[in-house]
Amino acid sequence: MTALRGPWRVAARIVIVLLSAPGMSAPEIADLLGYDPITVRRWNTRHTRDGLPGLPEAFGQDFWPGA
Repeated sequence: MTALRGPWRVAARIVIVLLSAPGMSAPEIADLLGYDPITVRRWNTRHTRDGLPGLPEAFGQDFWPGA
């Protein structure tokens, strides 16, 4: 889904978090949205760590926890 790229990246990250809440797996979400499951897991980890403020772009040493 190219609509969830570019300027819609933050919206796509919120969709990832929302789909994860009821228990949808990272591979299922990745399949649905056209992302890699690792990317889905990383954004869920960011959300767990930082909440919604962690979803917009941020750069620095701690951008991807555990990476």
